[in-house]
Amino acid sequence: MSWDDGKHTKVKRVQLTFDDVIRSIEVEYDGASVKSHPRGTVGTKSDGFTLSPDEYITEVNGYTKTVFSGDVITALTFKTNKKTYGTYGNKSRFYFSLNAPKDKQIIGFLGDSTNALNSIDAHFGPLPPPPDGTETKPGTDDTGGNHDGGSNTKPGTDTKPGTDGSGTNTDSSPQKVEPQGGKGGNQWDDGADHDGVTKIHVTYGVGIEQIRFDYVKSGQPKEGTFHGVRGNRSFTYTIDVNHPDEYLLSVKGSYDSSNIIQGIQFKTNTKTSDYIGYDDVSTSSSSVTPPSPSPLPPNKSEAQGGNYGETFDDGAFDHVRKVYVGQGDSGVAYLKLEYEKGGEKETREHGKITLLGIEEFKVDSDDYITSMDVYVDKIVGYKSDIVTALAFKTFKGKTSHPFGITTERKYEIKDAKGGKLAGFHGYASDVLYAIGAYFAPTTN
Repeated sequence: MSWDDGKHTKVKRVQLTFDDVIRSIEVEYDGASVKSHPRGTVGTKSDGFTLSPDEYITEVNGYTKTVFSGDVITALTFKTNKKTYGTYGNKSRFYFSLNAPKDKQIIGFLGDSTNALNSIDAHFGPLPPPPDGTETKPGTDDTGGNHDGGSNTKPGTDTKPGTDGSGTNTDSSPQKVEPQGGKGGNQWDDGADHDGVTKIHVTYGVGIEQIRFDYVKSGQPKEGTFHGVRGNRSFTYTIDVNHPDEYLLSVKGSYDSSNIIQGIQFKTNTKTSDYIGYDDVSTSSSSVTPPSPSPLPPNKSEAQGGNYGETFDDGAFDHVRKVYVGQGDSGVAYLKLEYEKGGEKETREHGKITLLGIEEFKVDSDDYITSMDVYVDKIVGYKSDIVTALAFKTFKGKTSHPFGITTERKYEIKDAKGGKLAGFHGYASDVLYAIGAYFAPTTN
């Protein structure tokens, strides 16, 4: 169920319940002490925090995972202008971040919830006016559940990393390297008067959309500013740098004919980050010998259904153009997939054709499949569960009817990062016993 708390002066208090996932959120706002209804259902653990009068939320980070009923949020962290509250819940695979623009705060929440919190978004507004009197201290954590953040500890002594002994530059002043990529947009410069970088936040969707660096300056943490504009279908990747023992050595990236950075990668003295975004035609680097970056690998979803039959795995392609579904006496008996890779058509077939007919689902050239509903049942005479029906939905809203016999056991297979379905895998012989999918990043 969708909900929207609307816009308020500021957030006053947040209360959460959770177990293995975030079950509910309840927010109290300033103004007339407006209190929202609990969003979701009550979990086994409860925790929350109350903000001081001059404290406001600037950022919410979280993790999601996909279960049989859809996406659920498993953990949330709240960051204010004074401290961090959380993490509440359990971190999982997929990370997201809601960041207020510069000189703005979060003034309301909206999202979806069922028996858990499925999604969350935010309204942004101007900063609250300063309260009367002297500055107050940060707010307090409520007692209750377990969380691994919120201690607001400060870093240790101001120890700077030593040199790595390579290179010929003996000048101790910072050296400024020319920017690589396109010439458009607004110029930005964080300066070089920091002790080191502690975190890098990269938001990617249609190319690299935003980037932010957090620093240590004079032994104190300093939050940077997001550069760029976040799109509607984007994701944030965060790289932690363990200052002072770890420090950045190089950055590598690629850009296309639009002169927009498409992918980026960072290397420290201890590790190399994943390649964030997409590889493209032109590649630039601030290091001497950059490796060849590769695009993010496709995500492989778990196959839903039984565990009998012969294994098939088509891998991931550039596009899925057509899906043919053939019926059997009790469920789906045949699957034919028409893929495209490098401009060439490739076809894969699984299962067994019967006399009961084949139905076709065609995907337009400017569209792609975003999710698949898999109906499963236990049928007498088969050695495990079988797939009884399939249904597909595309990015542009095209939805198929269920091909086959629907049952109460339905699984939705989709990508938590909003990727496109790019291939199938599963089990099949005389019928389709199970099916899963590959999801690849998309710039749509």
